[in-house]
Amino acid sequence: MTSRSGLASLTLSVSLVLALAAGLLGALVPGATPAAAAAVAPAAPAAAPTSDRPQAGAQVARAPVPRLTWGRCDGGGARGGDSGQARTPIGQRISCATAWVPLDYDRPKGARTRLALLKVAAARPAQRIGTLFVNPGGPGGPSTQFAPQAARLLGSRVAARFDVVGIDPRGTGGSGEISCRGRVQRAYLPWEYPRTDAETVTTLRRDGQVRRACRREATALTDHASTADNARDMELVRRALGERRISYYGISYGTYLGATYAAMFPGRVRAMTVDGVLDPVAWSTGPAGPVRTPFSTRLGSDVGTQEALTAALARCDQVGPARCPLAPGAQQTWDRVVATAATRPIRFEGERINERDIYSFATSLLYDRRTVSLLVRYVADLDAAIDGRVAPGLGALQRRVREVQRRREEVGPWTWETASGTGRPAANPAPLRTLGLQPQAVMCSDSSNPQQPQAWIRAAAEADRTAPGFGSLWTWLSSICARQGIGSGADSYRGPWQTRTAYPLLVVGNSHDPSTPIHGARRVHELFAGSRLVTYDGWGHGAIGTGTCIRRTMAAYLLDRDLPPEGRICPGGVLFPRPGA
Repeated sequence: MTSRSGLASLTLSVSLVLALAAGLLGALVPGATPAAAAAVAPAAPAAAPTSDRPQAGAQVARAPVPRLTWGRCDGGGARGGDSGQARTPIGQRISCATAWVPLDYDRPKGARTRLALLKVAAARPAQRIGTLFVNPGGPGGPSTQFAPQAARLLGSRVAARFDVVGIDPRGTGGSGEISCRGRVQRAYLPWEYPRTDAETVTTLRRDGQVRRACRREATALTDHASTADNARDMELVRRALGERRISYYGISYGTYLGATYAAMFPGRVRAMTVDGVLDPVAWSTGPAGPVRTPFSTRLGSDVGTQEALTAALARCDQVGPARCPLAPGAQQTWDRVVATAATRPIRFEGERINERDIYSFATSLLYDRRTVSLLVRYVADLDAAIDGRVAPGLGALQRRVREVQRRREEVGPWTWETASGTGRPAANPAPLRTLGLQPQAVMCSDSSNPQQPQAWIRAAAEADRTAPGFGSLWTWLSSICARQGIGSGADSYRGPWQTRTAYPLLVVGNSHDPSTPIHGARRVHELFAGSRLVTYDGWGHGAIGTGTCIRRTMAAYLLDRDLPPEGRICPGGVLFPRPGA
């Protein structure tokens, strides 16, 4: 196994997962699903505007407003929206700019840092409503790459009347660098999570080496990379654009950025859609009292992944073997394959697959409804390989599975590290390395975590009791955050979260989301007064681009601020289509 699965990002946003699934499995554009029976409710009157949190508003008010000069995007990197799509209708409306903002908002006229911006101009400028800010998640997803995707997936009505703007968060894409330099034995670990005492020791030792490297030599952004810093940046760019209030769409980690902005600047919310929602209390502090559980465990993504898998296997049995090769007895086959792989690697298509590979692959493939069928076929073929019924072949299925995983980890939600190497012990002394650590700096800065590394050992073991394998995979992703972690949390926002915004939020959650289970959407719905919760009753991470019901609901809200009826449920797509469908 040569890649480490991400906090399933918790960025490429779900739109890019959809695009990948399209390339592997069929067309990108989903079949239209029927709209919910309930009609869209008339626009609710705006809640009484709430003032910004005094400190947050004052910090940004003291900062010089950047001047934005929009022009042709450069040809590559996070701002390369101009090169690959300049001849498309959306590509012809793309331009880029750079904003210079305070490195530290406590010193608003001190050192500055740059932000890369990309804009897809409204297709009908005479009917333009304003600017729609978008964020694809991560931490680590470049919003400049996502803006053209969002303009397509939110639909032509939204793209016609909004300038869709992506701001690369600090340390991402064209917005500077977050890295540390020091002597670190391993650049990456060759396993998804440790399962032996020796692997645990190696993991904790490497974490300590990385933390020490960051305390000795780190880029300036490392201590100024919290989500609150990015929310302040978005507020300053809002001012630079002359917008009275903000319109926003965020998915995955982008929902935490949205919730943070809404809690810090509640009086500035015109319309905010959060999709595939993180519980902001779990991310930031957890329940009141001593911090005993890592934030990556508190989020419940392990339970979400287990639920999505279990529900998919149950649906497999319902549709039968003609549509799902694991039926009947899908759950039993999964259990047998994982148990075997934990005892001895399964030889399949020229590779040796262990149980950590399977948990990682399953997490990646559950991110999109279209790749669940690939998951069950993969498990069925592994089961056949155990009995010698499948001879090693050319590796077509294995390559497709790994490509889905690789693409998701590269730019996908909860992006983490993409590892390389063979896992052999490195030579001593530890080499001098420069490590890019943007996701880690954001997450450690944002969240309260146990001080002692041993807490991750205990938390992983406990999580595995309810979500075997997935518990360890998700828990260990934040082990770098022990002993104060990376970056400073001095400027982070950790509540209060109970908030009345100038206009209610639209909260969208999937019933079978592996990364951001629906309890996160329910929590945000409870915390933000007047918000409306819409459930997409299907699989995958986030609901954008999934069909007519979601598209119309989001468009009506963003354009006209029409709040849907309480309890709206949008139907999900077919998980296991009929052969030839």
